[in-house]
Amino acid sequence: MSRKTLSDNKVTVAVTPNGYADAIATRSEQNVDIEYFVMPEEREMNMSEFLDALEDRHKYPGVFYVQRQNSNLTEDFPELMREVEPEISWASEAFGCPPEAVNLWVGDERAITSKMSVTDPCGKMTSSPEVELSRSGNARFALDLGISGPDMDHFCPDMIFPLVHKDPYENIYCVVSGYKDFILLPPTDRPWIPYKSFPVASYKEVAPGHFEIVPRSDKGSASRQTGTPQPPHQLQTAADEDELLSTDDSFVPWICIDPLKPDLDSYPLFKKAHPVTVRVEAGDALYLPSLWYHHVRQSHACIAVNYWYDMQYDIKYAYSQLLEALVKKCHI
Repeated sequence: MSRKTLSDNKVTVAVTPNGYADAIATRSEQNVDIEYFVMPEEREMNMSEFLDALEDRHKYPGVFYVQRQNSNLTEDFPELMREVEPEISWASEAFGCPPEAVNLWVGDERAITSKMSVTDPCGKMTSSPEVELSRSGNARFALDLGISGPDMDHFCPDMIFPLVHKDPYENIYCVVSGYKDFILLPPTDRPWIPYKSFPVASYKEVAPGHFEIVPRSDKGSASRQTGTPQPPHQLQTAADEDELLSTDDSFVPWICIDPLKPDLDSYPLFKKAHPVTVRVEAGDALYLPSLWYHHVRQSHACIAVNYWYDMQYDIKYAYSQLLEALVKKCHI
């Protein structure tokens, strides 16, 4: 499958000024720095325009990333399903069901998301099973998007907390080109992982290359109707990022520590966490178990496909809920 074949496809693209979608960023309001949970600006564009944006950073300011989930591979790129298996057979057999979603991820090294050999739940490296990514010959994925551009490391701005989160899915993450670096933390580390409640906002490009953080409502701003400054966030000890706060969707609980540069003075309990770092190369697959916390970085022109299998709400879910209750009870 070539770049030309997909050029007219409409695709939903996440756009940010810095590559951090669904992350914590600071907005200055009335001389008060307010931390927000900031979502990307979403744009509809042709696939050809998106690929041009990856190659020409001067013409297209901002960081562009195809990350829409909800099975965007099958919904937005049905042509690729002639080249990609609709499921990973051994995973479907192991989980007892077909995948609930198959997602395509395309971006450069500046895009940071909250998503080699296979890592088992104990963090041990094991040999990788064969990944069935193509029906044609020995090619695992017959897709050549012809993306050019720099291949460089990207360093995080100090004012951004990169995305760390967990999903209620068994995840088989397959890298097609480039590589992805994962930081993984097991669900048992929940007592050492700090949460706070943040007001919700989105990025909006108001002029070429100039983005603003636009709050969802004025409830998180520095000044409400009374004009009284508000604290930037409140501690949410039993937060769960899978849901917005039930009474007010203008706030969301989220992890407030950068795993690349953890602030151990503010969050000393994070010293007890057990991060595992792995690099997933082209042609490799990572089994990311449900409810495992993860942070993801990638190389330039990285393409990946992941298969989401619904988790079983069994003993591991009950255990995670027990940990949440204990964290709340003990005020950790």
